[in-house]
Amino acid sequence: MKFQVEGMNCMSCVRNIDEALKEFDQKLSAAADLKAKTVSVETNHPVEQIKKLIEEAGYEVKVLG
Repeated sequence: MKFQVEGMNCMSCVRNIDEALKEFDQKLSAAADLKAKTVSVETNHPVEQIKKLIEEAGYEVKVLG
């Protein structure tokens, strides 16, 4: 699944998102692209649950696929 993440401007933002996701599930795989402001996540959890985790970390999120 892929998300557009508004407000992700620096490596600190990437760390915040990664930590929020890893706190939820250590096995979750996430990759951020700062330039495109996207985060790709590989998991079996529902897309809405992952979206909510990123939003709770303080970012506006749009599901891309």
